[in-house]
Amino acid sequence: MYFWKTKILAEDIKKDSISDKDWMKYFLFWILLATLGHYGMSMSPYEDMNAMLAEMIGIVGIIILGVSITFITNMQGSGTAQNYFCRATALSIPIFIKILFLSICVGVVMGIMEEALSISTFSNNWVMCIFALAIEAIYFWRINVHLKYINT
Repeated sequence: MYFWKTKILAEDIKKDSISDKDWMKYFLFWILLATLGHYGMSMSPYEDMNAMLAEMIGIVGIIILGVSITFITNMQGSGTAQNYFCRATALSIPIFIKILFLSICVGVVMGIMEEALSISTFSNNWVMCIFALAIEAIYFWRINVHLKYINT
């Protein structure tokens, strides 16, 4: 399994050199990360319900658009409907880890700025909303880039 090297993973997928057991490991790892990520997010709920609602609607839109675009990209090359989920799940692991690392860095910087500049919680909720939407869009963009590579 690759936890950082998305390009090498994309090459292995292109060569069809990932075993069924490894596909299962990627799926299992992704489900665990998604579940733990959900619980981690619920530890600090929004104080501004409008920001939370805007984020929720935006995330749903990005997910629908992202899955649609990546599925079409997968189908344009050597992909099938059956291997779309496997490819997207496997590519998600290193992409998720990179995004998690980026999020931690941004969170630390935002925490320092919030304390130093005395930023209100209200504006912080909207900054987090925009950041969450950007992260979701980056996630699907990176999957699409690698699916295009696999199809060439």
